[in-house]
Amino acid sequence: LCRELKANESTTRIPIIILTVDDSEEQRIACLEAGADDFMLKPGSRSEIGARARALLRAKTLSDRLLISYHELDRLGDFAERFVNRSAAEWSRVEVAEAMARHVLGGDDLPGHRPALLWAVRRIGERFRGGCWRRVGHQLDEIEITVPAASILHWLDRHPPGHGAHIVKGTIDPATAQLLGLPEAAGLSGVVALYRNDNLLIAAGYPWEVGTYELALLRAMHRHWDAFERIRREARHTERAFFLTMDALALAAEFYQHGTAAHIQRVGALSAELARLDGAAPRFVRWIAQSAKLHDVGKITIPLELLMRDDDLTEPDVDRLKRHTIDGERLLAGAEHLEMARHIARHHHECWDGSGYPDGLSGEEIPYEARIVKLTDVYDALRSERAYKPALSHREALKILAEGDQRVRPDHFDPRLLRLFLDNAELIEARRESAASGNVPGDGPRDELAEEGEGA
Repeated sequence: LCRELKANESTTRIPIIILTVDDSEEQRIACLEAGADDFMLKPGSRSEIGARARALLRAKTLSDRLLISYHELDRLGDFAERFVNRSAAEWSRVEVAEAMARHVLGGDDLPGHRPALLWAVRRIGERFRGGCWRRVGHQLDEIEITVPAASILHWLDRHPPGHGAHIVKGTIDPATAQLLGLPEAAGLSGVVALYRNDNLLIAAGYPWEVGTYELALLRAMHRHWDAFERIRREARHTERAFFLTMDALALAAEFYQHGTAAHIQRVGALSAELARLDGAAPRFVRWIAQSAKLHDVGKITIPLELLMRDDDLTEPDVDRLKRHTIDGERLLAGAEHLEMARHIARHHHECWDGSGYPDGLSGEEIPYEARIVKLTDVYDALRSERAYKPALSHREALKILAEGDQRVRPDHFDPRLLRLFLDNAELIEARRESAASGNVPGDGPRDELAEEGEGA
C-alpha cells in the first residue's frame, strides 16, 4: 500500500508513518525503501504519533511551498512569452492583470495551496481601478474594482512594509473587506500587499502564514506587471505619436484639395466602425481608423486645377487622376507600420467586379481594408457637397449604394460588407455625425491615456 501511494503522483506527497511490531534492521530498511516517511514500533502512544504526524505535516507544508515556488518560476517564462510575441501597443491593462491573476491563483495542479483572491489595481487620480479575481471551479471570476485611493493608502500605512511588502496580520475585518470592494473577503487570512509605481497587488487567503517563498514569487510577479505596464504605456505613446504624424500627412493632402479635414475624419471613423461591426480585432480597428485617412494622399502630387475640374477631362487627364492611387502607395513606402495605409491608398478604387483601378483586382484579391474604405469613401462622397454636385441625404446615399446610379453600382462593393453596412445604416449615420462634430471615440490610444490622466 505504501509503495502504491508513493507511486501515484496525486498521493506521493502524503506523509506515511508505518507502525510495526518488527524492530529488525531489515524491516526498518524495507519500510523506508517502500517510501515511508517515519517508522514506529507498536503500540506507540497517541501523543507521540500525533507529534510525529505534526512534524511530518510541517515538513510537507514547506515542501509544498517549495514545489509551488518551483512551478511558479518555471511558469513565469510562459507569462512573459504570452506578450513578448505581440506588439506592446496591443496589450490591454486588463489582459495583463488577468494573465497575472491566472499565474498567481494557478490552475488545478496544486489545489488548496494557493491564495483565494488576487486584487490587481492601478492608481488613476484619486482612485484605484482594476479587478479582483477568484477561482470558481476551473474558471477565473473577475470583479471590477474602483475604490478611493486615500482609504487604501491609509490601510497600507497601518501595516508597515517589510521585505518590500505589507503583510497583514490576522484576518481581513468586514470594514476592510468593504473598503477593498469585496465584502465576502472578510475573514480571510494570509494577506500580503505590494505597492509600487501606482500598481497595487494584494493576495489573500493563503492556507498558511505568508513567508519567504510567497513573498519572493509575488515580488517577481509584481515586477513583471510593473515592467509590462511601463512597456505597454510607452508603446501606446509611441503609437499615438505615429498616428499624429499620419494625421499630419493626411491633413496636408486633404487641405490641398478641399481646404477641410472633414472628409478624411469621417472616412476614418466610418471605416473603423464597419471593421468593428465585422468583428475585426481591436488593433485592426484602431489602425484602419488612422490608415483610412490616407486613402487619397496621392492627390497631393496632382495639379490643383486638374483636381478641381469635373468636366472637359481628356483621356490623359483621367489617367493622371487615376495615378493618385499609385503615387499614394509610393509616398507611404518604406515604413512597416504603413502597410495597411499603402494597401488602402493603392486599392481603394478597385471594384469587387474587377472594373476598378489601378490593377483591375476583383473579389477577395482586393485587400480587406481597401474593400472597407471603398465603401465608406463612396458613401461619404455621396453625402458631401462638391463644386460639381449637391450633398445627398442619408436615405438617398443608401439607395444609390443598394441600387446604383450612373456612376456607382452595388457590384462595385464586397457584397457581405455592403449588406453589413446597409443593415447598420442608422448606426453608420450616427457615427458619421459624431465624426463630423469632432467627437471620434476609440481613436487610437488617446482614450486610455486620457483615462489615466495623461492628456487627450
